[in-house]
Amino acid sequence: MSDQLPPILTMSDVARYLRIGRTKAYELAYQPGFPVIRIGRLVRVPRERFLAWCNSQELLTEQAYDLEGPQTSLNRVANSHQ
Repeated sequence: MSDQLPPILTMSDVARYLRIGRTKAYELAYQPGFPVIRIGRLVRVPRERFLAWCNSQELLTEQAYDLEGPQTSLNRVANSHQ
């Protein structure tokens, strides 16, 4: 799917790619570290920087999962019901 993206994305493109609503995509655009270009009121996202951002988010998620591990999460839930 990423090879079908235009070089400069609209927030609708971002929303479609991430399978989120357009409002959530605009909220994401205001988060620190999200790669946007602002041209007046327009918000655009360079494709390569967006894909790099997506990959970095995936790595952060994997690292958090590795640090916590599946057993820790399950143990925390089990202990909260005791």
